[in-house]
Amino acid sequence: MSTVRFLISHHDVKLNVNGLVHTLPAGGMTATHSDATIDAPGPVMSHDFHACDLQALYPDVVDLLDRRPLGVFHRQAARTLILEPSMVDVAMTLQSVDRMAMLRFFYVYCLCRDQRYFSAMLRQTIAGSHSLFDFVEANFHRPWPVGRLAEEFGMPLRKFRYLFQQTYGMPAKQWLLERRLRLARDLLLSTRHKVLDIALECGFTNHAHFTDTFRKRFDCAPTEIRMGTPPQRGSRRVAMPQADAYAAMRADLVAGHGALTEGGMQ
Repeated sequence: MSTVRFLISHHDVKLNVNGLVHTLPAGGMTATHSDATIDAPGPVMSHDFHACDLQALYPDVVDLLDRRPLGVFHRQAARTLILEPSMVDVAMTLQSVDRMAMLRFFYVYCLCRDQRYFSAMLRQTIAGSHSLFDFVEANFHRPWPVGRLAEEFGMPLRKFRYLFQQTYGMPAKQWLLERRLRLARDLLLSTRHKVLDIALECGFTNHAHFTDTFRKRFDCAPTEIRMGTPPQRGSRRVAMPQADAYAAMRADLVAGHGALTEGGMQ
């Protein structure tokens, strides 16, 4: 399976995987399947990570992986590690801060405690996704519909959609739109390129469609996110708590890219 679900709970948990019930101890972190069902007396932290997430994680942890040949690997229905109480608190905090930071925390800890198993699980989960991942990363910004992407990848549309869903955890159309919008947001914050040029670079075919889609996603126009100003609604400005955050993000991105690139600002 190309999805890993991590569970953490302060309580004992009954986990049902394919009709088999596993008892998970309180304070444990468990790697299981995404179709597992949970029975617990209290809240359980549960997060699914797909092949694309683990593919992005791989370069960060490759030096920690077990390099010994494993042979045939059989992924267990539930693999549990007991956490120190402070580790549970860290995990609970990270889940509200940064999803990928939480994944790195999970996996580095798992590799330190159970290197052989979690090395094999990581490699198995991303096996077969490399070609799709590389293709999507190289072409997501092109103004192609999903059907064109499937054609260029050399795969029937129905099979491409299924593989994409399994790898990325969401439909291709939804993922592509989100990825393009996030790239556009980063370019708006880190460059002085014209809005139209950014729209075209990120796979949108015209200014109006880009602006409307961008506003629906981020609750502000492209020019407003660039300047860090609250959006205009009718005759008044709308209070926008994100404005300061966007301005700070712009400063961080500019610092990371060096001086802003040349070009007109729209």
